[in-house]
Amino acid sequence: MEVIVGLIIISLIFGGIVATFVGVKRYVSRATRRVVSTNLDRQFLNSLYRDVRADTWDTGALSTGTHNAANVVIDNFTYGTAGTPNSYDVQAVAGRDYRQVNVTVSYPTN
Repeated sequence: MEVIVGLIIISLIFGGIVATFVGVKRYVSRATRRVVSTNLDRQFLNSLYRDVRADTWDTGALSTGTHNAANVVIDNFTYGTAGTPNSYDVQAVAGRDYRQVNVTVSYPTN
């Protein structure tokens, strides 16, 4: 009887440890995808720098309105989904010579 109780206690402790490792792995994986998404966002904004100097503000990538950006696949995860691609919104700022850019990047949460 003592052996069975001991095995039950050991299996509960081992199960708790395994559950903790699985949870931490899931958390680290999700955090990694968020960091990748943030870096893709930063890379995308850096690509718009070349359009800032160009005189194509009304016809190019910085024209006002919502624009779709390409989805990116890294390690079998798609950043931006097929139904809702990554997008960015460009707004003119009244009385200023610059535009405000809001970028929406979706990242996988599974």
